[in-house]
Amino acid sequence: MMKRFFLLFVLFIGFVSESIFVDLIPLSFLSEEKIVVPHFIVVFLIAISAYTTQSIGIIYGFLFGFLYDVFYTEVVGIYTFTFPLLAYLTRKALKAFHNNVFVLFLLSLITISLLEFYTYGLYLLIGMTSMDINDFTNNRLLPTLAVNATVAILLIYPLKKFILSLQINENED
Repeated sequence: MMKRFFLLFVLFIGFVSESIFVDLIPLSFLSEEKIVVPHFIVVFLIAISAYTTQSIGIIYGFLFGFLYDVFYTEVVGIYTFTFPLLAYLTRKALKAFHNNVFVLFLLSLITISLLEFYTYGLYLLIGMTSMDINDFTNNRLLPTLAVNATVAILLIYPLKKFILSLQINENED
């Protein structure tokens, strides 16, 4: 049980780091109209889904999706239901592919892309954005993927080692 709380604490550190990343890390190579959305929590959830049980990935996805909605969005529910779904889909995708760092990196990029398109589509549907698809792709999706790919490269292997060292399994109390 203590191992799960320790993992939860590390995930919380990843959650908090998203909010301070944009303020602390200068992204001077980006022009003013470019938008970078850090999705470190998604990289963490993918690693958790890959190296623990499916239920842990889904539960943590729900919990941090709810936190994400409360702290970062105006529409509660978007991330609350998307993060657990992404954890579930990651686990299913890993049954079709070998579970290695390269596959997790690619899944991270695909998952972040799906998340960005999903939120863009919802915001477009309810009228909270007027950005067209080309502006979205060039000004938000590509810079977001570039930054998150860099973070995923730096985090996936250490996360794998950390999660496997905890040896969390389904039967643990």
